[in-house]
Amino acid sequence: NVNYNNGTTALHEAVKRNDVQRVRLLLEYGADPKSTDNKGKILRRYAKNADIMNALMLKGVVPPPQNTPAPAATTN
Repeated sequence: NVNYNNGTTALHEAVKRNDVQRVRLLLEYGADPKSTDNKGKILRRYAKNADIMNALMLKGVVPPPQNTPAPAATTN
């Protein structure tokens, strides 16, 4: 959970890059799914697909509100 200069972590970067496998690996090894960047944005704000959102939710991240469009699932 080391922060980079912009306040992000490796998990933030994996989520932003839509790297499902890396997200799962980082979460498995204890990355904090509830961390925020230096702008106060939570990881779910960067999640672009359902696979990443599901991985975050399995670690306790609250899903987006019902009126927010869900990310599309990907095949990896």
